[in-house]
Amino acid sequence: MHAPEQYEENKSVARRDIEEAMTDLIPRMEFRQKEVILDYGCGAGTTGYKFFKPLAEEYDSVIHAVDISSEMIQHAKENFSHARVTYTQGNILDDDFPLKDVQFDRIFSAYVFHYIKDYKEALRRFYKLLKPGGQFGFSVLARSAVFKMYSIIGEDPRFKKYMQGYQQFIPQWFEEKQSAEHANKCFVTAAEEAGFVVKYSKISYQTYFHPRFDTLLGLFMALNPFINNFPEELIEELRATYKSYICKGYGLIEESESIETRHEMLTFLVEKPL
Repeated sequence: MHAPEQYEENKSVARRDIEEAMTDLIPRMEFRQKEVILDYGCGAGTTGYKFFKPLAEEYDSVIHAVDISSEMIQHAKENFSHARVTYTQGNILDDDFPLKDVQFDRIFSAYVFHYIKDYKEALRRFYKLLKPGGQFGFSVLARSAVFKMYSIIGEDPRFKKYMQGYQQFIPQWFEEKQSAEHANKCFVTAAEEAGFVVKYSKISYQTYFHPRFDTLLGLFMALNPFINNFPEELIEELRATYKSYICKGYGLIEESESIETRHEMLTFLVEKPL
């Protein structure tokens, strides 16, 4: 996500799912005083400010908020600055991850894992970042048309040169065409192989009614990690391609004012043994 204002304006479904997952996970956790917390994939900063900042204040803790996107980090700094929160750009899969030497009591990653291609390696690296007894709560999309669009746009001759490397943003379980149930088992297995004890896992079968078609269209475009590569003169053509795909995929006429979508969300709480 490299268009923070556009994403925040159109992320109604993501906002609902994130709130549901965090409301489910946080009461299951065992918080202590003076914790060091990682908010990985903090995006524009809204989730951390709503859910994690109050925890930091209550337990006299600090938060390191990290996102792969410099645009998201800048937006978060400008709009959600707080004495207990430090914002940093970084990718958990990079060997020079800026916080690789920090040990965390708790890690959150809300609605982010579906943007990490090698989820098994990411779990191994998160395991190394946690202190013994530390907990990791995260939620992830099991299936989404967003990833199909990466392939469609990325292979389109009109857009291909602006989408180079799009494959790294398509998660492994999508490529393998896994069901939500199988994806859930894969995450449980990968977490256990990384060394975690799985304390909780859940599959949520979600529907969402978008009262305006343009909201869903805007969300699809905001989720394109290469959106800032496109020249201004191609944006309307790109928008028309997204619109055509959404209408075809959901059986809509172009003038449709609303749309109901379906997807599956996975929620996990894992723990590093003492």
